[in-house]
Amino acid sequence: MVVGTSASVSYSGGLGKFSATISMAGLLEGARFVDDLQGRAGRVDALVEAGDAPAPERVNVWSIERYDQLPPSILRNLGDTESGCYTDETHLDQADAFGFDAGSSTIILLPCGPAGAYNQPYQLYVGKEQAFHRAAFPNVSEAGITVLDTVYNVNFDLRNRKLSSVYLGRGLGDCGLAHYWSLDENASGNPLVLTHERSKSACDGNDVGAHNWPVTWKSAVGRFAEAGALQTK
Repeated sequence: MVVGTSASVSYSGGLGKFSATISMAGLLEGARFVDDLQGRAGRVDALVEAGDAPAPERVNVWSIERYDQLPPSILRNLGDTESGCYTDETHLDQADAFGFDAGSSTIILLPCGPAGAYNQPYQLYVGKEQAFHRAAFPNVSEAGITVLDTVYNVNFDLRNRKLSSVYLGRGLGDCGLAHYWSLDENASGNPLVLTHERSKSACDGNDVGAHNWPVTWKSAVGRFAEAGALQTK
């Protein structure tokens, strides 16, 4: 499929008989992107740029699709129908839940109940082996430093060890609130470190995408790093 130029698909059944030819243009680059994103390039399990390097014996990030992948300390909350974060097993599979080995601890991101029209809430657990506790997401409010029990539409950057969330004010993505955290893999407790926030309250059709919203808060470390980068250019 990677080296081909087109694929022919035929159907014959209750709906009739028909066929179509599908262009394979872009599949090669798509597979190369997956190799790069997952660190496969040069390894024996690469989709495109295979090499002699062996695949790792274990991965430090994994998807969570079933209840039996979770310890009782988490299931007590997730699987309790009276819990505010009750999530049935089918939705667990659909919500891109995952676990990550963060060094001194393991973090697990799980859905917190069903999704809304365009916002899926998530909850965070931190622990090791079978002992996990629900943790909070660092946050900055008008009152000062605080935490959030849930965040929305989580994205994990495996290569750079960064986690982000975006609460959408509406589906267009022209307003809302976004948080960005880095992972402190030496932390014995919550490994999330808030680096900056972006926010836009006016749903005016402009600045679509959280990366276009104004930065409303940035950590001192982030400001110093940015200033240093500017001085070296």
